[in-house]
Amino acid sequence: MWSASSIRFGAFLAPYHPLDADPALQLRRDIDLMTHLDHLGFEEAWMGEHHSTGAEIVPAPDMFIAAAAERTERIQFGTGVTSLPYHHPLITADRITQLDLQTRGRLIFGTGPGKIPLDAHMMGINRRTSVVARAKRSRPFSRCFAARSSTWKPTGSRCVTHAHSCPPTVRTASRP
Repeated sequence: MWSASSIRFGAFLAPYHPLDADPALQLRRDIDLMTHLDHLGFEEAWMGEHHSTGAEIVPAPDMFIAAAAERTERIQFGTGVTSLPYHHPLITADRITQLDLQTRGRLIFGTGPGKIPLDAHMMGINRRTSVVARAKRSRPFSRCFAARSSTWKPTGSRCVTHAHSCPPTVRTASRP
């Protein structure tokens, strides 16, 4: 049965900005928006990862989330998405582990294959042959994230992705 208390709200920040706007000011406004959403009772906010357009100024959603999480208390933050082909598996697993700790379990880790052709081109990824290449690149992610997740204690964080992991010889910080 529907009730007013069963409605939950979330937001996705693209983040589009005018090309002639001050990027530092735009980032500040976006972080202020996250604070406002937290005060309004939003459950979650998602930030996209984009590299090739001047209008979308958040190429590292994890850095944005770290700043916003320090200024908020309750809202969960999602990477919408971290484009796996653009990142090294071990570095990504370490950064997400650290971010999950810093946000006190308010992280939602969303991943994707990297769908923006210009982003892929800028990174030297051939989009025509990348389906097979992406599958091969996902294996190290699977190993890295499995190794890390085995050391975590539940804190309410969610992972919106394929199962990922690292070689068993990799060490990582345990969750408190």
